[in-house]
Amino acid sequence: MTPLETNLRSFFEQYARTFHEDIGAFCDLYDFPSETVRLDGTVLRFHTKDEATESFALAKKKCTKTRGALSGGSGASSLKNVGPDTSSLQLVGT
Repeated sequence: MTPLETNLRSFFEQYARTFHEDIGAFCDLYDFPSETVRLDGTVLRFHTKDEATESFALAKKKCTKTRGALSGGSGASSLKNVGPDTSSLQLVGT
């Protein structure tokens, strides 16, 4: 892996970790107004941090439900590279 690839991987791993650990800190990564594009092509527009926090909290809740269902209810470590968009879930060996 090149140094650039290593840096990018580290950034996005921290980005995803922050999403799951602290939505407020995650939203601090954005400037407002802001737009983000989900993997399914949906464009989300946020005028304020409060709007983003509400939207990402809902996405996190959906992601947690999906993670729990895929891992047999525990929501533990059966998913990899989980981001704010639930379409980015990747199931790995359990």
